Amino acid sequence: ETIVRFQREMLCQQSSGGESCAKSIELTSEIIESQNNRQSLPRRTRSRRCHICFIENPLYRAVFTACGHCACLACALQMSDAKNLLCCPFCRARTQFVKLIESV
Repeated sequence: ETIVRFQREMLCQQSSGGESCAKSIELTSEIIESQNNRQSLPRRTRSRRCHICFIENPLYRAVFTACGHCACLACALQMSDAKNLLCCPFCRARTQFVKLIESV
């Protein structure tokens, strides 16, 4: 609440006062309300599934360095050439991959 009060005071000082100050306070309240509603939404869970071979829980995964997409390490190895270069199957970026180190 202290931050909200401070934000409202800053908006009122920046505005010319009167009606524009009331609009600024109303806008701030709407923004805060929308942020609160957004925080109450359920969080998405991330899947470990490889979207190439559809293994649900691969032992090792790889991340493509140019784009950040992930696949299982076995698929990344099969798609790569001798220099570990490959074309990302999701966005077609020319990339390399690194083994993703995950903690449970």
